[in-house]
Amino acid sequence: MLPVLLQQMICEYPSNTKPDNIPVGCVIYSQEPLGNTDGVVMIQSTFGHPEGVVESSIPVDTFYVGKSNTIHKTIRNKNYRIVHSRSNGNVKITHKINPKVIQKKASLEADVLFFLKDLALQIHNFYGCPMDLELIYNPKEKTVYLVQARPIVLLKNGSLASYINNIDSIKQNLKTSCSLV
Repeated sequence: MLPVLLQQMICEYPSNTKPDNIPVGCVIYSQEPLGNTDGVVMIQSTFGHPEGVVESSIPVDTFYVGKSNTIHKTIRNKNYRIVHSRSNGNVKITHKINPKVIQKKASLEADVLFFLKDLALQIHNFYGCPMDLELIYNPKEKTVYLVQARPIVLLKNGSLASYINNIDSIKQNLKTSCSLV
């Protein structure tokens, strides 16, 4: 028997024309993964669906939030975002031009970054290991929808696992620090 998870699609309505109604897709690492910097949470976000952040297919903002709530940020020009549209009963991923007023604006404000950092650390502490989180933030409702949480997986050389070119060697090359129950 194979378990299957079904969840409601959380996304922007295609008819949306108000910048304040645009959701923000986020990927959060409860511990900065590449430098393995203790106490630093890495948050990547952009306007629209998180698919663009997950696949690095559109420009994203990157925030490093430290223990003392120090924020180091890189804000990108976000000309467009990913939205879902329906056509003949099918759901498709499409690009939509961002309003000029938000194109160069940070996708998350400091108070939201601090909240997300605390949330990521709570999940990290619950599972006992660094976590990779995917979520959607709705700024109008001030609501966070957690879409996915999984342990950060690093190769022995410290790089993030991005693909497997030899399944037989996976047990020798992978290092994880926890398992989900």
